[in-house]
Amino acid sequence: MVSGLLHPLVIPTYILLLLLWINPYMFGVSKWSDEATLIWHVWFMTCFLPFLVVLMMRQLGMVESVHLYKREERIGPYVATGIFYLWLFVNLANSHVVPLPYVVFVLGTVIALFLDFFVNNFTKISAHGTGMGGFIAFILLCMTVWNYEFFWVNAGPLGSYEVRLSRLFLFILLMTGVVGSSRLLLKAHTHQQIYAGLIVGAVSQYIAYMILG
Repeated sequence: MVSGLLHPLVIPTYILLLLLWINPYMFGVSKWSDEATLIWHVWFMTCFLPFLVVLMMRQLGMVESVHLYKREERIGPYVATGIFYLWLFVNLANSHVVPLPYVVFVLGTVIALFLDFFVNNFTKISAHGTGMGGFIAFILLCMTVWNYEFFWVNAGPLGSYEVRLSRLFLFILLMTGVVGSSRLLLKAHTHQQIYAGLIVGAVSQYIAYMILG
C-alpha cells in the first residue's frame, strides 16, 4: 500500500499540489482548485499514460507482471515514461505560465528517468528510491533556494491548518524509510539498489536546478 501511495509516477502530481498550496498566485490563480486542468494534465501524462503502457505490455505478454520485477522488463516502460515526461517538460517550459520551481522539478525527473534507464541496462535500480530522493531534494530546494516556509491545507469543516515545510521534510524522510523498508520486505530490491535510486533522484534535481535556476 505504501509503495502504491508513494509510487514514483504519482510524485509529480503531489509536487504540483504542494506548490499550488504554497503559493497559487505564482500559477496565476487564487486557490489550488483553479488549476484543476493542469493537475489532471500532469497526472494524465506522468501517471496514467505510463501505467497504461505497462498494462498493455502485460496484456500482450511482454512482461510477466505490472510490478516489473525483472530488470529486462523495465527497459520499455523506462523509454515510454521518459518520452511522456520529456514531452511534459517541453510543454511546461514553453507555456510561460507554470512557475520555475515546477519546471525544474519536471526536468529533474526527466534526468532521473534517463539515468535510471542507463543504470538499468547493467543492474537493477530502485525507481521508488529515485522518486523519494527527488522528493526530498526538491523540498530542500524549496526551503533553501526559493525560501518557501509553509503552506495552508484546507480541511473543510475542520478548518485550515498551517504546515511548515521543515515538518513536511521530516515526514518525507520518515516515509522514505518506510518505502525503502517495504521494497526490501517485498524482496523487490537490495539496499544498494535503493540507495542508488535515492542518490540518482536527489542529484538529478540539483542538476536540473543548475541548468534552469
